[in-house]
Amino acid sequence: MRHLTKTSAGLVILASVIATAKDGLAQQLTGAARSMLVESTMSSCERSKGAHAPTAAVQASVWTEYCRCYGNGVADRISMNDLKADPAGLTPKFQAAEKACVGPVLKSLQ
Repeated sequence: MRHLTKTSAGLVILASVIATAKDGLAQQLTGAARSMLVESTMSSCERSKGAHAPTAAVQASVWTEYCRCYGNGVADRISMNDLKADPAGLTPKFQAAEKACVGPVLKSLQ
């Protein structure tokens, strides 16, 4: 699932377009910026199902829930300041979101 981290970095750049017009840069994402990031991350995540053998075996409903969790997890961890920073620095936040959401996926494979 590491390929999701690279995809999410690109999505953060997309969300930064919205972020530049927002005050309170240290605050977590809200409103349109958050919605856009969650939806973009979920969409990218869902398209990645089957790109690697382990994810191909995951039930579609479980994968959708994982993608929803991951999208919200990324949005929970990223602030407006983060969107203006170097995208490479966001990797730990993507990995934390992934780690928090992967449990149900692993259970479905057992």
